[in-house]
Amino acid sequence: MTELQNAINNKSVVFFTLTRHWFNQMLAGEKDIEYREVTPYWTARLTKRPITHAVFSCGYTRHGRIVRPVYGIDVGPCPYPEWKGEYYRISLGPIMIGAQTSDVVKAWKEVAL
Repeated sequence: MTELQNAINNKSVVFFTLTRHWFNQMLAGEKDIEYREVTPYWTARLTKRPITHAVFSCGYTRHGRIVRPVYGIDVGPCPYPEWKGEYYRISLGPIMIGAQTSDVVKAWKEVAL
């Protein structure tokens, strides 16, 4: 069983949808932290269980997915001046080359049901 399959079985994977701009920055190696506003929605998804991996999709498509290990999650300000308040800051590891994200999504849906 691979590291990613183990994470899926333990429900320690979180899924994010990004716009093309942020997705391309991630692919270019310019984005290693994902920011999400501190809301009940994200609190439930990021704090109720340990998160070891993140799957990012470019929009709501089946193509263009990135899998990255999660190194840590903390709360603090976002560096973008127009974004006010506190944010979850998800620190990410390198893109996992060869990760079959279509299999990841299929397996996650089976586990989550």
